[in-house]
Amino acid sequence: MICRVQDEHFVMIKQHDHGLLAAELAARFRIEQASRSRRDEVLYAIANHDRGWIDLDETPFWNDQAKMPYTFIDFPVTPKLTFYRRGLDEIEASTLYGALLCSLHYERLIEVSGEQSPELTVYMQEEEKRRSAIHRRLEESDRLPVKTNSTMTASCCSSATICRCSSPCMSPARRRRISIPGSGRAFHPPKILVVPEDGRLPPSGGGRSFC
Repeated sequence: MICRVQDEHFVMIKQHDHGLLAAELAARFRIEQASRSRRDEVLYAIANHDRGWIDLDETPFWNDQAKMPYTFIDFPVTPKLTFYRRGLDEIEASTLYGALLCSLHYERLIEVSGEQSPELTVYMQEEEKRRSAIHRRLEESDRLPVKTNSTMTASCCSSATICRCSSPCMSPARRRRISIPGSGRAFHPPKILVVPEDGRLPPSGGGRSFC
């Protein structure tokens, strides 16, 4: 869950919604020549890179210490890694190259965070084995040589939408559609759930949503 405090409310955005938004942004990018044949796989990977959070975000967990819902940053590492693996397994079942990109993306996030723990060490070792196995399978299938420079596109779009979702919303006139300069097209921001700081949803159960 992406969560921030705004006007005495919690603004909460599901991780998978952020991923779908990142893919819409990436679809407007030019894909480098070497990866053009894998465009659909790249976009699928970007859209689904946080699918491991789908079930977790259906029922947000409360952080008693922080007095707010857990976010993707401070969520306990052991269950988080369990769902990371689950998401990568599901992506690998659909696209080997997409799973390779997402595995590299997670590795980069862990390295940048500087966080260390035995659980993370085991996870990194397991993912290195996953990527090695994927490389072998792609090479055996006589497909194009494996290039992973599309990871930069994935990381860029993910970071851009994380920043967008973590900042205060724009004016109402701009909420419904965000135009990409020069594209003549627009993508739609994810649905955002706003919950009072006491964590209680109104009787309707839906909170207040906007964007």
